[in-house]
Amino acid sequence: MNEQTSMNSKNILLLGSTSFTGSHTLYSLQDQYSFRTVGRNADSVDIVFDVYNDSISALRSDFEWADVVINCFSNGDVDSCEVNPLPSSQLNMEFPKQLCNMQKETGFHLIHFSSNAVYDGDNPLYSEASEHHPINTYGRLKSDADIFLKNESERCTLLRPITMFGQLLGDQRHNPFSFFFDKLMNNQDIVAVNDVYVNMLHVDVLTSCIEKAIDDSIYGEFNISGDNIVNRFEFVSKIKRYLPNSTSVITETDSSGFVTAARRPLNTSFDNQKMKNELGVFPTDLSLTIEFLVNSALDQAQNPDSLKRAA
Repeated sequence: MNEQTSMNSKNILLLGSTSFTGSHTLYSLQDQYSFRTVGRNADSVDIVFDVYNDSISALRSDFEWADVVINCFSNGDVDSCEVNPLPSSQLNMEFPKQLCNMQKETGFHLIHFSSNAVYDGDNPLYSEASEHHPINTYGRLKSDADIFLKNESERCTLLRPITMFGQLLGDQRHNPFSFFFDKLMNNQDIVAVNDVYVNMLHVDVLTSCIEKAIDDSIYGEFNISGDNIVNRFEFVSKIKRYLPNSTSVITETDSSGFVTAARRPLNTSFDNQKMKNELGVFPTDLSLTIEFLVNSALDQAQNPDSLKRAA
């Protein structure tokens, strides 16, 4: 296996290493731990595994090797979960349960990711003590998995990232930054909603939280977010500020202008004090992060072999 090695003695089994979260986790932390990567694409991972078709027992020796298992397997397509609940349930709820049972047998530290979709968006700011009231299937599945892990696992770090953004490191779904940046660079007009709010999270903040949880063996539940609450119209307007040559016209509308299979909560912004107090992670100002990301993306376009990252 092509294991990444380091001076750190901890072995990390990274499930879903080619996902947005998985790829950034590996990119940021590969020099600090020994990694084995798991996924469906044989050309991109050490261990080929398909949640839908393979038995988790096939990974037993890898679970026994691992000090920490990071689960990035998830169907984050909210509308897909609404339309096809059964396969989404297998990935978002049943597989975490299987991981928990395997953890009891082999003893690894499990890091699992929840979602802001467990909240209804009616009473922000949401802390770890806030009640779950999901309004779509995706949120219900994530909530059910959270409750199971909190009740059954003593060595689980449950990280709940809010809407994330950052550069793509592979063939992943667009996030708000990559989506809007591409449209602005191609001078395409944009319609963005002005009534859905979150304190968006740069992915490097999440990887810093992962690192802290690994190094200090921190367990428990953490809502992970940035500090600046914005809607999509405000977010894309901030990006355009650093692309003055773009001729894109940005129009704002409310969310009723977009037809979706699943309902979306309007404001799931987090109270992230526990993240700061117990993990010691503090987000950078949103405008500064966007400026750095834009400059990095422009540099990447001109020099494809370089990849700068925002801190």
